[in-house]
Amino acid sequence: LLDRLGMPVVTVGNRQPGWPSVRIDDGAAMALATEYAIELGHREIGYAGTVPASITHLQTPFDRRAAFTTVMAANGLACPPEWTLECDWTAAGAAVHALELFDRDHYPTCVIAASDEMGFGVLSAARRRGLDVPGDVSVIGFDDSEIAGSPGLELTTVRQEPQQMSRLAVDRLIMRTSGEPVDAREIVLEPELVVRATTAPARLTRRS
Repeated sequence: LLDRLGMPVVTVGNRQPGWPSVRIDDGAAMALATEYAIELGHREIGYAGTVPASITHLQTPFDRRAAFTTVMAANGLACPPEWTLECDWTAAGAAVHALELFDRDHYPTCVIAASDEMGFGVLSAARRRGLDVPGDVSVIGFDDSEIAGSPGLELTTVRQEPQQMSRLAVDRLIMRTSGEPVDAREIVLEPELVVRATTAPARLTRRS
């Protein structure tokens, strides 16, 4: 519809063919999180944040999941289907699936979530099941939202800068509306890993 209307568009955080965009490198960001978990000694790693294949217009979830799978495979690891949470990208949705995960006889030592909201849900579910975070299970989020560093949460996560991305996107949009030539290539910003209190080295022995 926007194409047919001829409206200038700049996307933020998600890439669409033919439109300028400003985003982080989602693959590199998820690789940072996954490699960090592996460096801590985790080998049994779960993942929260898959979406149905029918949602083809959202590239971000697929980029993050693909990077997670690639890094795991490069280290001789795999995430079994029962440790892969397909949820609605909300804290409540992730908590429902994570409660089922932690009810299993054997659960991962670390769960990586594709958003902070899902990370909060996993964190809540672990605590509701009486698990120590990060003693029994580490949790990693994605985004570094405003409350990720709050007391009681202190979520390890990958930071992106939405304000910076928004400023860059608005600058490009103003250029387009004023008739100035705009490079259609993406602006891709580098992510940053922010280590907080929800991650720790994997224990050799733990409750299962």
